[in-house]
Amino acid sequence: MYNGAVGIEWDEEAKAGIDFRKHGVRIPEAIPVFDDPYAITIADDESDANERRFVTLGAGTARGARGRTMKDRYDFSKGKRGRVLPPEPEPEGKTRITIRLDQDIVDRFLRMAEESGGATGYQTLINAALREYLDGKTPKFEDALRRIIREELNSRAA
Repeated sequence: MYNGAVGIEWDEEAKAGIDFRKHGVRIPEAIPVFDDPYAITIADDESDANERRFVTLGAGTARGARGRTMKDRYDFSKGKRGRVLPPEPEPEGKTRITIRLDQDIVDRFLRMAEESGGATGYQTLINAALREYLDGKTPKFEDALRRIIREELNSRAA
């Protein structure tokens, strides 16, 4: 969470130009937003899952945004809830869901993805594990227990 004690640095030549082309905002214009006592910071749920990113919404300076004076009041009575932009189309055969997983499970899949050298993403690995389980390709507990008991009995008989 942003607490106001963070310094802001940027590479004027590289980062600022990219941000301006991408967002239409120059970094010096954005900095006052962090001083807005009514600003809110939320998690960016559309960013890369491997990187925690946040979006801060605030009024910035009293002088206005991008040289335009801000109104004292805005009427949102006819506003519609939801996304400002239409959602990106889902890839064929894929459905976007929100799921809560234990952190150790996510960490394990992230490590596996990293070990693949980036060839396989962690979500693809989770999908493969679920598919393998549902298709019955993973060893069943009872089968594993029977195998272990047989191995122990055979090793005692020898």
